[in-house]
Amino acid sequence: MDKKPRKPERAAKHIMREILERGEAMKRHGYLVALLLVAIVITGCTVTVSNYGSVVGYVYVPEGSQPDVLSMDVEPLILSSALAPDGYEPVVDAIVRLGGQIRETEYDGRFHFPSVPTGKHVLTVTHEALRFEVKKTITVRAGSPTYVGDLYGGIGYYVVIGIGEYPGLTIPGSVANAERVYQTLFAGNRLAGLGQLLLDSNATKAKIKASIDRAKNLAESGDYLVIYFSGRSGQDYLSPSGDNQSDWSKAITDGELETWVRGFPGSVTLIIDGSESSSMADGDALYPAAFKEPEYTVISAAGPGDFVFWDEYLESSVFTHFLVKGLTGTYPADFNHNRDITAYELYQYISSEMDDYLWGDPDHYLPAYWGPSYKDSVIFRY
Repeated sequence: MDKKPRKPERAAKHIMREILERGEAMKRHGYLVALLLVAIVITGCTVTVSNYGSVVGYVYVPEGSQPDVLSMDVEPLILSSALAPDGYEPVVDAIVRLGGQIRETEYDGRFHFPSVPTGKHVLTVTHEALRFEVKKTITVRAGSPTYVGDLYGGIGYYVVIGIGEYPGLTIPGSVANAERVYQTLFAGNRLAGLGQLLLDSNATKAKIKASIDRAKNLAESGDYLVIYFSGRSGQDYLSPSGDNQSDWSKAITDGELETWVRGFPGSVTLIIDGSESSSMADGDALYPAAFKEPEYTVISAAGPGDFVFWDEYLESSVFTHFLVKGLTGTYPADFNHNRDITAYELYQYISSEMDDYLWGDPDHYLPAYWGPSYKDSVIFRY
């Protein structure tokens, strides 16, 4: 007669008794490790090597660049440090994507992915304080955390200049123009930016150059420089404060300004509300250099022989009035409604509005544009 099958609990007891007996024998022969492996197999456990690691990082931008600051500082970056460096502050609620996972940065700018498959992944960070989506390829290894560092996000350097008082000459509205542009193009901009407003006696040739030099020295690849000027200008030159037009050394020629911005590691956009301002990018220069180069974008208020003027009804120059209008309210310069306004979109809006507004006016004039390489360069986000 066949034996009845053992009950599960008796079978388990029987097996464990055999294991213990064998264990005593193996221990005598120095094989205790084998006993442990047998016990693991009996209990249904398996030994595997982890194919996952963790990723940690911190997101910072310069203090005050979210979005308002009155002086230039240093570029934004992402570090693996939990302590914000001097001059930086954490970015909260930035969206971080990695390997199909999404996290948001915490109050201290920290993000953490506790379980990421080993191997190479593209990490991206997006936030309104960053001009572009920040990307970096990282390699995740099993075991110790992978710390993300040395990522840079694009930042804007805005130099806004307004000069109404010159030796023997007053130009109405130039200072007001610059103040409105600064509050709109810079302070009202959701792109990360650092700006400087230079008015009248503070807008000397030396101070304008120093502001540009500082931006150029601090900038990294992918950053951008926007210079706005409202004041006296003419064929191939801008007049800084103190320019009495007695000699060219007191002016800023197109060639001279180009040498100041040359070498900036990102895009350069020059916006000029002044007479004959298109001459800054007409290909001719007093010196062998000019802004008609692929790396520059120029939006100028007037063409050759055209003079800008203050409009009492608008309480502004016509050019700057529509510049500000395009970047406020319903943001009409955003033609594709993607909440980003490019230099070319802004020019198209200003040109169309000026053409309509000045139709039939004997002083009718239109802005000009140059920018073959950076026409889609975003200079304003809302």
